[in-house]
Formats: sequence, C-alpha cells, structure tokens
Amino acid sequence: KLVTDTTAALAKADADMKTSIEAHKIAVAAADAAGKAVAPAEAQANAAREADRNSRIDLIIADAQVSAAARKIAYWKAAQFNVQVLAAGRELEQKQANAEATLAYANELKSIADRTAAELAGVKKAMAEAPALMKSKEEEVAKTKAALDAANAALPNLKSDLAAKQAGAKTAADALTAAANELNKGQTVLKAVQESAAAAETSAKAAADAAAKAKAAAEAMADMSMLVESSAKAQQALAEANAALESARGAVRQVEGKVKTLTDEHAKAKVSLDAANAAVVAAQKLVDEQPNVIKQAESALAAATDARAKAQAMVDALPARLAALEPAAKQSGDDAAAAREAANKAAAEVAPLKQKHEQLAAEYQKMKP
Repeated sequence: KLVTDTTAALAKADADMKTSIEAHKIAVAAADAAGKAVAPAEAQANAAREADRNSRIDLIIADAQVSAAARKIAYWKAAQFNVQVLAAGRELEQKQANAEATLAYANELKSIADRTAAELAGVKKAMAEAPALMKSKEEEVAKTKAALDAANAALPNLKSDLAAKQAGAKTAADALTAAANELNKGQTVLKAVQESAAAAETSAKAAADAAAKAKAAAEAMADMSMLVESSAKAQQALAEANAALESARGAVRQVEGKVKTLTDEHAKAKVSLDAANAAVVAAQKLVDEQPNVIKQAESALAAATDARAKAQAMVDALPARLAALEPAAKQSGDDAAAAREAANKAAAEVAPLKQKHEQLAAEYQKMKP
C-alpha cells in the first residue's frame, strides 16, 4: 500500500509539473509579446518628439505608454520566474514525499526483519533447550505417576492401620471395663472392711468399758475370786477386741491402697481409651480422604502427560520452523538493507532541491514589481 500511495503521489506531481510547464510557456510568450511592444512604443515616442516638440501632452502619453510597457515586461518576467519557483517547489514536495514514503517503507521492512530474526533466535534457543525441556517433562510424569502409585498403595495400608487402631481401641475399652469392674469390687471390699473396722471399734470400746467395770469390781472385792477371774477374762476380751480392731484397721489400709491402685489403673485405662479412640478417628479420616488424594494424583498425572505431549509436539515442529525461518530472515534482512539504502538516497536528494527552491524564492521576491 505504501508503494502504491507513493506511485500515485509521483503521478500527481508529474501532472502538476506538466501544468506548470504549460503555464511557463504561456508566461514566456506573454513576456515576448510585451518585449516586442517596447520598440514600437519607443519609435512612436521619438516620432512624437520630432513631429511636435511643443505637444507636451502627446509626449507625456507616449512616455506613459513606454513606462506601462516596461512595467508590463517586468511583471511578465517576474511571473515567468515565479513559474520556475513553483516548479521547484513542486519538485521539492515530490522528492520530500518520496523520501518520507521510502523511509516509512524502510522502517516497516526493518521491523519485519527484526521480528523474523527474533523469532529465528527463539526457535534456535528452543531447539537447544529441547532436551532439557523434555527431560523435565518426563521427570514430572514419572514423579506424578509415582505419587499416584503411592496413593493407591497407601489405601490398603491405611485400612489395615484403621483396623489395627480399631482393635486397639476395643482392647483399651475392654481394659477400661475390666479396670472399672476391679475398682468396683475393690470399693465394695473397702466398704465391707470399713464397716468391719467400725464394728471392731465398737466391740473394742464395749470390751474396754466391760474390762474397766470388771476391774473396778475386782478391786473393790478382791476377796472374791470370781470377780477377779471375771476381770481377767474382761481384760482378755479387751485385748482380743483391740487386736481385732487393729487387724480391721490394717485391712482397711491395705484395701484402701489396693483401691487407690485400681483407681490409678482405671484412670490410665481411660486415658489409653481416649488416645485409642482419637487414633481411630485420625485413621478413619485418612481412609476417607485417600480417594480424593488418589483422584488428585490421577489429575496431576493426566496434566503432566498432556504437558509432555504438547512439549513433544512443539519440539517436533521446531526443525521445519527453523528451515522456513532461516531463508525468510535472510530475505527480510536484505530487503530492509536495500530499502534503507533507497531511503538514504531519497533523503540525500531533498537537501539540494530545498536549497534551490529557497534561492529561487528569494530572487523572486527581489524581482516582483
């Protein structure tokens, strides 16, 4: 389009130049006619002077005719010179338009050459990097496949782990139940020995009271052997009651120690059951989530496989693209260089024409009547 517009502009400028030449011819003819009119006017003036020097009016008229003819000649000469100025201006405009169009065309070709060269460099770089690219794509496929295999293999293990955790929780629950039963039994025994101790304490108190009374009676009536014997029996009964009380208290302490142990064991069994139940919940969550993990791994493998296929297709197309770009890059570079040379030549033609036009315009200003 740029070349077409430039050609049209040149055709118009050529037509304008022809019109200017025709106008120049007309101006030249008019100037010649005006020049030929000078001689008769001068002859007429001389005749008028010779014929009648006293006729001042005729002389003034003749002089006026001569002056008018001279002014007319100057006007036509200036007009004739102005045609040259216009012709030089049109030629300058034509050359400037041609230089601008040629420069724009050269810049466009330079841009095309730069883009082609950049694309060629990109293709060469991609070819150099292709092995590393394909290696990374293969590694990504292998990595995602290994992740999928691991996810699939993990599901049975997770289920086995869940079953083990559930079994452990059942064992912990059974242990807690057993500990609770033992604790209940211990608490029942403790209650019984505590009641027995209380009864022994009551018996010991009663024996102490009886022994005290028997002793007092024996001391009051020492001559009565029966009271002395009764007091001795009372003392014996008191000793036995105290021994029974101490034994009952020892039993209470022993059972309390056992109950405390059973209480601690029950608390530990409760903690163990809570931990086992928490482990079951965590294991169940992993089992429930694993299908999503597998699905995500499958998606990742599909994406990596697709990326590898696209990369391979791109790599396979690079040689043909290189073969097409190398001559295109050379041709576009040659075209850009030729266009730049033409633009420089066109620009060099403008300066002298501009100087010529300025000189002619200055001379025309001096010649204007």
